[in-house]
Amino acid sequence: MPRVFIVIGVILLGACVPAQLPPQLAYTPGPPLVVDAQQIETEQFTAWVPAGWEVVTSAAASPQSVILIAPDAFALIMLGGDGAQTPVLQVDGKISTVQRRLTLDNSTSVVAVLLTAADNETLYLPVFEQVLASVSPVN
Repeated sequence: MPRVFIVIGVILLGACVPAQLPPQLAYTPGPPLVVDAQQIETEQFTAWVPAGWEVVTSAAASPQSVILIAPDAFALIMLGGDGAQTPVLQVDGKISTVQRRLTLDNSTSVVAVLLTAADNETLYLPVFEQVLASVSPVN
């Protein structure tokens, strides 16, 4: 007898599955972005993600950019194409901003910005340089 109830339950639950993919799942706005534990890949470039750093992406309607946030949240690195907005960092004291523009082999332009408290620049500048060295065009 219990098997009959299981079969009936499966049939009823099967009727709940939509016949087609809902529109909100069929279309996700914005350019594609792949993030894994060690790398980010946008339409324009790939870059290394330092261990423990968080990855935040731009809004779908804005120019594509990626922000890497240090584990202690005392620094961030922004990578983006032309038109990407530089993030605002509020800290007590002076802010150190290091900005670089890279031109990749395929003529893609990438803007890179390091924002941190001035006291922390020597700590985060080597990480920033490593991230810059890892930026490469998408094949």
